[in-house]
Amino acid sequence: MSDRIYDIPWKQTLYNGIMYDSVLEVRWTRFLTELGIIHSYHPRVFTFPEFYGQPELYTYEIDYGLTHDAPYDFIEIKPTPPTANEYSKVRALSQRGYKVAIFAGGCNPDVQVYLFEYGHRKYIPRTSVFLQQCFQFKLNGRQGETVAALKTVLGKKGNFTKAFEAAYRFKV
Repeated sequence: MSDRIYDIPWKQTLYNGIMYDSVLEVRWTRFLTELGIIHSYHPRVFTFPEFYGQPELYTYEIDYGLTHDAPYDFIEIKPTPPTANEYSKVRALSQRGYKVAIFAGGCNPDVQVYLFEYGHRKYIPRTSVFLQQCFQFKLNGRQGETVAALKTVLGKKGNFTKAFEAAYRFKV
């Protein structure tokens, strides 16, 4: 049982022969595909012995697996920032040597990206180069962090604007 309270309907959706848990996940699939990122949906279920006796934490089916040439191993999609249980599972997975990202929110430039490496949350540094790029591309600091985090996870410099537009062309 999840401790998340959903403010949007959670509707399973068939797309390209695969049943996704939500329209949001389909949109992220379209985003990844537009960027040419090879991914798999629900590639593995993990068990965490350290959470034995806590069924909400003991098993975990990750949303996306990325290919070996991507900087990160897995992506988890959430409609809102992660709950304490979701945060714990992703952190536990990263303690096993995997790089994991949570994309929290809609498939758009205002999504929140949480990065986890080696059991710790990673933050994008706000260097002078980072701030200069934000100014150059007319992004506020928050949007600049999102773009930098997406580049960190996906290892691509693709056209994110075009990919976000492709994601939103999907109609239920």
